[in-house]
Amino acid sequence: MDDNIPYYDKPGDSFDDDDDDDIDDDDSYFKQAAILQVNVYKEDLLQYVQTSDIMEKYYEWEDIMMPFLEELNKRRSFDINLYGSHILNAFDDTNRKQTITFRNFCKNKEKYEIHRYFMALLPLVNVGNVSIEFDKRKDGSEDILVTLLSRKMHHIELEEFGHTSGEHS
Repeated sequence: MDDNIPYYDKPGDSFDDDDDDDIDDDDSYFKQAAILQVNVYKEDLLQYVQTSDIMEKYYEWEDIMMPFLEELNKRRSFDINLYGSHILNAFDDTNRKQTITFRNFCKNKEKYEIHRYFMALLPLVNVGNVSIEFDKRKDGSEDILVTLLSRKMHHIELEEFGHTSGEHS
């Protein structure tokens, strides 16, 4: 047998009687190791609980947002010129002065499209295709009166001259 390896007949037996101090040191070491391990476990548990709270809030947010985002992906992209064309095409093909209400124009349209049509209306006012006025209704609400001034599609003219959408030269 190798002399450097201590031999124990049963747990707690040793060759040296001086090993009683080592046993106390071993007990202290194991106690400290156990306390350290418990503290690490407590920290991990606390971090897990905090992470769980954050994840719970994230899942709640995701449950609310995912249906909205999925619906958003189903919508066609916003082409301001196309929406503006729809507004101009809502007027009759006559030469007489015509006015429509924005409310009636938007009747039966999806709610998100009403915002898009309003955004498309503003450039039409800016370039002189239509004018707008506010009208007080009998019920106290206001409506937007849209009057046709010109059917000229300025974005098409710009494209014919070689300008593309977004160019400013």
